[in-house]
Amino acid sequence: MLYLIDCFTRGSSVALLLYNDESADFLTIQDEGYKPYFLVSPELSSREEEAIRRFNCEVGMIEKIDLFTYERRRMLKVKFKDSSLLTSARKFFRERWEDHIPYPLSYIYDQNMLFGVPYEIKGDSLKPIEEINPDLDTAFQERFVSLRKIDPEKFQVLSEWFRICSQPIPEIPVDKLGGRISSDREGVYLGFILSRIANLPLSTALTDRRVSVWIKSILNFYLRRKNILIPRARELMRDEKPRRITGALTFPPKAGTYFNTVVVDFESLYPSIIDAYN
Repeated sequence: MLYLIDCFTRGSSVALLLYNDESADFLTIQDEGYKPYFLVSPELSSREEEAIRRFNCEVGMIEKIDLFTYERRRMLKVKFKDSSLLTSARKFFRERWEDHIPYPLSYIYDQNMLFGVPYEIKGDSLKPIEEINPDLDTAFQERFVSLRKIDPEKFQVLSEWFRICSQPIPEIPVDKLGGRISSDREGVYLGFILSRIANLPLSTALTDRRVSVWIKSILNFYLRRKNILIPRARELMRDEKPRRITGALTFPPKAGTYFNTVVVDFESLYPSIIDAYN
């Protein structure tokens, strides 16, 4: 099987790095047809029109769903021949959407692909391999049967995470992952799980401890898949003032002496905060 490990730019094209667990080697596949882009308002100024001609952009009208109103919005998708032109072109446009998403991640989101999961080559495309143990699937369905009725959207997300996390994880030597990676077998295993859930390159999952990076990728992939316009940071505030959210739940202990006590410190409460306040 081929495991999607990384995605990066190679000139004007996108390259996928896959690990073959049978040959214990890497395979690179290039896609020269995908172009970097950002979204702008359909009402272009003369300066923006000139920038489109100057950078020889491809422009097309698309529709996106507004996250806050769920109404359809017409947007212009401005495509560039090379990802290096994105930075130079930004200053010519008054407002831009989705230009903050790294080009390789944007490609993965648009292709509906997932890092860390196994694929196989069929024709000229990659197809995911999904093998679920029937007993595990039955146990999952029984465990979350009530959630399926109460919150179908959340059930769908959990169901996908269950499927992708149930796939096998290859015995990949750590030295093949590059000099920056320093982890044991358990660390690589957890890195694969995080890579699948957050849809991030394995190297990022193994080295980047910022929970905000993980959550941002989860949300961006979800919104892109649902054809929802990914909002800018200032739009998320919606004229609200920053609020302090309690970062922990505390309970006064009963007086007494306790033996064999286990103290648990959670790395982050971000997921529970999002679940409660989003």
